[in-house]
Amino acid sequence: MLAKRVSIAELAVALDLSDARLDALLSGLEPISIDLARRLTATIGGNVSFWLARDGQYRDDLMILDADRWADNLPFEDMASFGWSRLPNSWQDRIDAAFD
Repeated sequence: MLAKRVSIAELAVALDLSDARLDALLSGLEPISIDLARRLTATIGGNVSFWLARDGQYRDDLMILDADRWADNLPFEDMASFGWSRLPNSWQDRIDAAFD
């Protein structure tokens, strides 16, 4: 597999994105549309399914992080001491316990 050396400016031109949109894409703020996935495939490689799956996985992970931050603010120790909830063991358990 050959590495493609492309500058940020060249990538913006190849993807037909403004510098601001490319920066947003690289920062995770710009979602990958089907059209953009096609342009990424033509410019960088992979395929449309790959790019859409990576973006979907990233968006799912962001939602999990947001849910964990929200659940982290709940007073689980107090809730458990009152018998209202159980004390969670992990971040996944904390999210589950928040909705029990």
